Amino acid sequence: MISMLQVAFVVSVLSVLADQGYDCMEIIGGRNVKPYSRPYMVSIQSNNKHVCGGTLIQSKWVLTAANCQKFIDKKKSTVILGDHSLQKKDQLEQKILVRSFFPYPEFKNTVENDIMLLELAQAANIKNKGIEILQLPTSTKDLKAGVKCSIVGWGQTSPKDKVLSDTLKEADVTVIDRKTCNSKKYYNRNPAITDNMICAGDKKGKKDSCQGDGGGPLMCKTKTLSRKTVFVGISSPGTDCAIANRPGIYTRITEKYLSWIKKKIGIGVEIIGGHDVKPGSGSYMASIQSANKHECGGTLIHAQWVLTSADCTVYFSKGRKSTVVLGAHSLQKKKKAQEFKVLLAKQHPKYDSKTEWNNLALLKLDRAAKLSTFVKVLPLPKSTKDIKCGTKCNILGWGQSTADDDDPSDTLKEISVTVINRQICNGKNYYNHDPVITNDMICAGDEKHRAKACKGDAGGPLICKSKFLKKKQLIGIAAFSWGCEVMNKPGIYTRLSNNHLKWIKTTIKG
Repeated sequence: MISMLQVAFVVSVLSVLADQGYDCMEIIGGRNVKPYSRPYMVSIQSNNKHVCGGTLIQSKWVLTAANCQKFIDKKKSTVILGDHSLQKKDQLEQKILVRSFFPYPEFKNTVENDIMLLELAQAANIKNKGIEILQLPTSTKDLKAGVKCSIVGWGQTSPKDKVLSDTLKEADVTVIDRKTCNSKKYYNRNPAITDNMICAGDKKGKKDSCQGDGGGPLMCKTKTLSRKTVFVGISSPGTDCAIANRPGIYTRITEKYLSWIKKKIGIGVEIIGGHDVKPGSGSYMASIQSANKHECGGTLIHAQWVLTSADCTVYFSKGRKSTVVLGAHSLQKKKKAQEFKVLLAKQHPKYDSKTEWNNLALLKLDRAAKLSTFVKVLPLPKSTKDIKCGTKCNILGWGQSTADDDDPSDTLKEISVTVINRQICNGKNYYNHDPVITNDMICAGDEKHRAKACKGDAGGPLICKSKFLKKKQLIGIAAFSWGCEVMNKPGIYTRLSNNHLKWIKTTIKG
C-alpha cells in the first residue's frame, strides 16, 4: 500500500524498480470498504509518507513484510492506526512511533521468509471503535486451491493511473495451486513458490496487490477454518502485478512463523491433549470472553475477584462486549453459568511484557458471584515456598484439543505437566534466557518438555501438590509459551510468590 505522498519519496527509484518488474504498487480491482470496518489495518509511514501496510496483532505489535524495510527510514518511522482516509484526519486516528524492527532471522531480501514484526513505542489505545487487534490463526493447515480470500490496501485503482486511492479498498482473490504457479506459463520457479507461500489472484489478472501493499493481511474463508474469515498470510512485493498468470505472492503464516511470532511477543495458542474434567470439578474456573468468544482463562479467588494474566486485560479495554463467565463446563450450553461485567481490570504495577516479569492481573466483577456447586472460590496458597522440579501439576482450559483443529474445546479440559528446573529452562537448548526464567516464575511441561497450555488458556491456574502441601493448591498463572507442541519449550507460569500475594491481597482490600 502506498499513498500519493510517497510518490515524491520514491521518485528516484521508480524507474529502477520498473526495470526490475516492481512497477505496480497498488491493490487492483478493489472496492471501497465500509469506514473503520477493518480496524486492524495499519499504515506504516516513513517521513510521514505511507510505504507499507500492516496488521495490529497486539496493542504494541504490528505484523508486516520484511521487504518493507527498503522504504523505511528507521529513525523517522511511524504507524497510523484507525485510518480510513489517508488525507482526512479524525478523532479515531492514532500515530505511534516504531521502536524496533524484527525481520524474520532467515530473511534474505527475497520473497522467502518475507515477514517482520514492528514493536511500537507505546501501546495502541484499542478502546477506540476504529482500532482493534486481529487474532493470529490458531490453525496452520495449508490452503487448497480455489479458496476465496480478500486483500486490503490504500493503493492505486489501476496500473496506469498514478493517482492513488485516498480511502481503504478491498479486492477478492482466489488461491492458486503452487504447481500451477511454478509452471512455465506462470512464474517458472522465478521466484519458486514454496510451502511457506500462498499464490493467489484471478484468472485475468484484474485483481492483485503489489509492493506498495506489502505487509497487508490475506484473509481467507474455508470449511476447515470453521467457515469464518481467518488471517492466513501477508502480502509480499509482486513482480508485474495485475497481469494474467502472474498472481500475487503471500507469505503463509506457517507453524515456524507462528512460533517465532509467539516467542517475540509472548503469546501461545491452546491446551493440547487434555481430557474432560468432571462437571463441577473446575468450579473456580473463569472464562474471559470478548463478543461471546472465549479468549483467556482465570481463577475465582474471591466472590468478586478473578485472577488472570496481565496480557488478558486487553479484552477489557477494547470497548467491545467483554465479560467473565463462571460456572461453565460447556461454553455452548452454560446452564449453570453466571455472566459478569468487569468494573476494574488491574495489571500488576511492575508487569513487563518483554521480560514477562509480574505477568498477573486482577479483574473486579460488577457484583459478587453466587457461590454454588458449580461456582466456588479457590483460596490463595498459604505457603509461598518454591516448588521443586519434578512436582506434578495440572492446568485447565477450554483450548483446542489438537494442533490441527482450530476449533476450541466446548468442554473444560485438564492435563498434567511437570515442573522443570529453571537452570534447564534457561539453557541454550530451551529458552536461552529469552525470557529469563526467574524465581518468580515456574517452568512446566510434558514428558517432551512441551508447553501444552498457551494463549486461549493464558491466565488459567497451575494447580500443584507436593510433600509440603497437604492438598492441591493454586501455585501459578499461565503466562507465556513459545508454541504448544515445540520440544524443549515448556510453559512459563507466574509463581504466586510472597510479593505477588501481597499485591493481590492489598488490591482486593483496597
